[in-house]
Amino acid sequence: MVVALLSVPENPIPHWYVSPEWWLVILGFPTLFFIGYQAKKSAEAATAAKDSAAALVNSERAWLSVEIKTPNPPYSPHIIWIDTPITNYGKTPARVKQILVTKKFVPFPENSLGRPGELPEIPEYENSHTVKLEGRDIIIAPGGTLEHMHIEISPQDLARMHDRSVSLYVYGFVEYLDTIKEAEHKTCFCAIYWVAEENWNEPTGFIFSPIIPPAYFCAT
Repeated sequence: MVVALLSVPENPIPHWYVSPEWWLVILGFPTLFFIGYQAKKSAEAATAAKDSAAALVNSERAWLSVEIKTPNPPYSPHIIWIDTPITNYGKTPARVKQILVTKKFVPFPENSLGRPGELPEIPEYENSHTVKLEGRDIIIAPGGTLEHMHIEISPQDLARMHDRSVSLYVYGFVEYLDTIKEAEHKTCFCAIYWVAEENWNEPTGFIFSPIIPPAYFCAT
């Protein structure tokens, strides 16, 4: 009997080494990595383009700001008007939906050492002193100002303010649409009529104060 002996290599070549399917898998990894990298870059570019478009809209849209003007003499013997002109500092027109202006007298607390009384944390807009304008198609052009939104006080009120019996706060909001995307926006405003203490040489008039709660301010 003759027995044939087959020699086996000491280091046989693995099946996966000579299989074309394995080579395709190996060669596919760089392709998958490149596709993933390109997808990430495309997503980043899309996000950047979206942010850039939003920044462009914000730079071109209407921005309304409200000023509260100090009453100046000569005063009427019966009524004193405080103006709240609304100016468009944006680059496109604003379409006004609603304007609300109100006032609140807050007594000085006892032993306050000159610190005025403070407003409630949440604004109270609807009261007997509220002036509201709505239902009119009012346009404020870029750089334009809407005048004649008034709130009134009496000479007796002014005397109480100057003897530091009460503080006067004037506050409110403006709701409007921009003319780029017809998006709704709102500006909230507030100021206190500041009366300087004797010998301090401070200006008297409407000012911003850190004691005003944050809810009285917004710019959306």
